[in-house]
Amino acid sequence: MRAVRTVVRMMPLVALCMTCSSCGRSDPFDPPPFAAYVQPSTGGEDVERVCIRQGIEGYVLFWVGDFMPPASGTINPAMREILIHEPTRLDDVTQVGYSPFYSEIRTQLVARGRSNDQGRFRIELAPGTYSVFVREGDLFYANSFSDGGIFLVTVARNRLTPIEFNITYLATF
Repeated sequence: MRAVRTVVRMMPLVALCMTCSSCGRSDPFDPPPFAAYVQPSTGGEDVERVCIRQGIEGYVLFWVGDFMPPASGTINPAMREILIHEPTRLDDVTQVGYSPFYSEIRTQLVARGRSNDQGRFRIELAPGTYSVFVREGDLFYANSFSDGGIFLVTVARNRLTPIEFNITYLATF
């Protein structure tokens, strides 16, 4: 019965990959190098691959330790929920003190995804500018901000915008 549920759950993903014009492959289980990594809806199983032509891609990395010379810290890939919001400014969030943590984000959630055990992710998005956060427990984390907003990324038409999301609150620089 579990196998049947797994097959039924995968059918839309298989159909999507088979119709994805950028793949150029007939076998949906042999995706091109830029195949997306999407966490299954039930979690726990292996990451499934889906073709995505436009949006963001990259890695979530967790930094721990001292990175002052001589550096003795470690950088590890991190599995995290990634939240994509409309462009978000400091007055659109409830910040925890002066930290890069936020207890509330008051802009529209546009998309969400999850990085795999290697920290890799891809999220399909329409062209535009977005703010990127990761969930850390009950809080949201983003350590990049400017006058324009918090962790802004711009997606161009028919492009995958590369980002590296560094979680550094346990690191010393």
